[in-house]
Amino acid sequence: MKQILSVLLMMLFVVAAKAQMINGVDLKKVSPEKRKELISTLTPGEKKALIRDYRYGMLYESLNIDADKQDAFRKIHQEYQAEQRKIKDIFNPAFDPEKLSDEEAKVKLEQSFVVGEKLMESRRKYCKEFQKILTTQQILKLFQNEGAMREKMMEKRPHNPPAESK
Repeated sequence: MKQILSVLLMMLFVVAAKAQMINGVDLKKVSPEKRKELISTLTPGEKKALIRDYRYGMLYESLNIDADKQDAFRKIHQEYQAEQRKIKDIFNPAFDPEKLSDEEAKVKLEQSFVVGEKLMESRRKYCKEFQKILTTQQILKLFQNEGAMREKMMEKRPHNPPAESK
């Protein structure tokens, strides 16, 4: 039993280390310039995978998710994220409210309410799924982390005004 646990922990360490290594270089131990240079050599798919793995590593750590529950958590979380994205895609925020007629503005406003309600329904649904593997406190922290990550991403994203609707 101890050997199996040792092997599983070693595999987890290798996966975690791989997420922070590029070409054998530990991203945590290099300068920001070198890190940027190394990341620039990756394909878009590799960059996306690196960010995703890093993000999940942060979630596992901040939520203190046991190693034996990480795969189940990741599967549920990915389903949750996909459903949230699908719902958000219903509402296209790239429009200028000033250029909408009263009727178009009413339709857009109603769409925003419908999307908000669907997002909340999805969150409730997946909360039940998360409760199968996480404590209620961990779920609350997960939702707090989502908000904090979203804010951080918005800070780093260059501000682009919404495109005009046609």
